[in-house]
Amino acid sequence: MSGLFEQRPDGADRRQTRALKEQKAKKKTRLIAVTVVTILALLFAGAMFVNSKLIRRTVPAVTISGVNFSAAEFDYFFRTYMTEYQNRIYSQMGENAESVLPSNEVPLSTQIRNYETGETWADFFTDLALQNMSRLAQIYNAAKAAGFVLPPEGYEEVEYEINTLKLQGEEAGFPSFSSLLQQYYGSSMNEGTLRKITEFVMTTRYYDTHIRESFSYQPWQLNEYYADNADMLDSFMFRYLLIESVYIDREWYETDEEYDAAVQFELNEVMFRADEIAEGINNEFDFINAAREYNDQTYASPNSTLMIIPGSWLAEESYGSWVSDESRAYGDLTIEDMGNGTGILFYVGRDKNEYEMVNMRQILVLPNQVDPANFDEGELAPDYIQAKADADELAGAMAKGVYDQFVEGGATEGLLLELMEAHSDDPTEGGLYEGITKSFADNKMYQEIEDWLFAPGRKAGDHELIQTDGLGYHIIFFVGTGERYCDSLAEKDMMEKDYQEWIGNLAEVQPVKRWAFRLTQQQ
Repeated sequence: MSGLFEQRPDGADRRQTRALKEQKAKKKTRLIAVTVVTILALLFAGAMFVNSKLIRRTVPAVTISGVNFSAAEFDYFFRTYMTEYQNRIYSQMGENAESVLPSNEVPLSTQIRNYETGETWADFFTDLALQNMSRLAQIYNAAKAAGFVLPPEGYEEVEYEINTLKLQGEEAGFPSFSSLLQQYYGSSMNEGTLRKITEFVMTTRYYDTHIRESFSYQPWQLNEYYADNADMLDSFMFRYLLIESVYIDREWYETDEEYDAAVQFELNEVMFRADEIAEGINNEFDFINAAREYNDQTYASPNSTLMIIPGSWLAEESYGSWVSDESRAYGDLTIEDMGNGTGILFYVGRDKNEYEMVNMRQILVLPNQVDPANFDEGELAPDYIQAKADADELAGAMAKGVYDQFVEGGATEGLLLELMEAHSDDPTEGGLYEGITKSFADNKMYQEIEDWLFAPGRKAGDHELIQTDGLGYHIIFFVGTGERYCDSLAEKDMMEKDYQEWIGNLAEVQPVKRWAFRLTQQQ
């Protein structure tokens, strides 16, 4: 029978077989459970990895010509250049800037900036940040290739900037420096990352200055350049009066034809009024009086109509070609359509900027601030007006006392610096102002100070107590003169052109986004 029929297992054998099967099933279940737990642990670890602030600070999110930027570092540049852009628009447009800037209430990625291309504000600020980062990377690589290292004073500036930011955070009530950094630059920012970025930026800044200062020019080169570009570098003087047109709203009219006719009628009326005023102008005195008669608030001061503008600015104005015409002579008059009205221009002359710039120190004494909100009638309240007058009188008496002490002590620059420690409200280091130019330039001084500084015969050591309308009292010390302004203008222009040529010769760079770019936190 054996070989023809299989033997049947008895009961014990069956129980053993069943036990073995159950044991195998349990092992399989445990294996599956362990595998699932392992997978979940890996997923959790991956999630922690991706969301880790450490990863955002260390893993490259953008690479530009060998220079790596983490997500936290990109966020710093994104927010920095976004803030700079917004501040520039606000400075140009004031409160109207809000109409052309994105809202802070919703994510930038949901706000369309350009409906034709679909570009969002997040796209725009990302591109802006990458463009500026690319320029910095170019300069940084050039510095490294030249063996340039950040000098000790550069590191001192790094510390100064960080300490200043810490102080601002304390004054603003932030509980810690980290909380301020995260508020300004993103949740992954810390002091170490900020220091690294600041040293990087400071290196490019110092090397950039090093390159600019490496360009030098002989006096004959400056003279030749200025002569060739006089129309752009000269300053032009003319008087300007705007006869404003009345605003015409399209909603006031049923048809475009009616609206266009109303606009044209208003333009004709304004032009006719400007012609009438211009007919009575034969000299500057007539112009000043005509402007005051037209609007005695806007044109109350004799200098309120006087414009002194560099030629480079005129190129952007509709009347620029008229003002800069070489045949223009004193007393020439023109009427120009300005869009929002009609402008009357009276030509005074052009300045070759051959005067020397000046340097001065000052002790500034400001009157105590009087808040009109503390008075029922505000600025119109008699008590407010009297309080302001009292504060001004007290400041004047204090300034006179300091000035007398200065004169009696010999009126030296050293004594001025000593008195400055206890009596000056001027935030400038040592109250020093260098390279001061006349009113059309960047370093615009109050007219009373400018008139004194540029008076004929002014010499080093001269001093005066001057009151300026709306600011306070100034103890002025004339330090001396510097280079001619025309030479400064020519040098600055030539240096910028040579610098741009140097930048243009640097190796082109292309930012590359890495996988960690998804960890950036553009808002």
